[in-house]
Amino acid sequence: MDKSYTILLVPDRDAKVKKIRLEHRMLVRVGVCFGVVVLGLVGALAHYFQVVGKVAENELIRAENLELQNRWREAEQKFSHINDELDRVKRLNANLRHITSLNDPTASSPCPSPNRDKQRRNSSAAGGHRAGAGGMGAVGMGKPAPVGAKAG
Repeated sequence: MDKSYTILLVPDRDAKVKKIRLEHRMLVRVGVCFGVVVLGLVGALAHYFQVVGKVAENELIRAENLELQNRWREAEQKFSHINDELDRVKRLNANLRHITSLNDPTASSPCPSPNRDKQRRNSSAAGGHRAGAGGMGAVGMGKPAPVGAKAG
């Protein structure tokens, strides 16, 4: 059952006819090799289009990354500006406290208070303690009264 195929090549009038004999096994082998080559080309094309898709995706990711980096720089600049403003406010607060002597708990307030005068009169009648020494400070930011002490 050895199959073979014969191909006759007939040239123009005065040339000799040529015979080419091909065996079935050889045609099958050539067909299998051709199929493997075609499958390799299809695989290479699929891989190529996959890579092209990833490159396009990478371009989108790069653009998004640049946008996020710009937003991050803007946020850092705003944060820095807020910190500068906060430092400026702290310095201003310290200067105002220094000018008005609010940092010194023993200093008397530059503004007279009717309540302070009453406290002085009451404390001098009760034992001669100064109003600003043990109770409230100049602006009402002094130490709290001990637990169990009666409010007077």
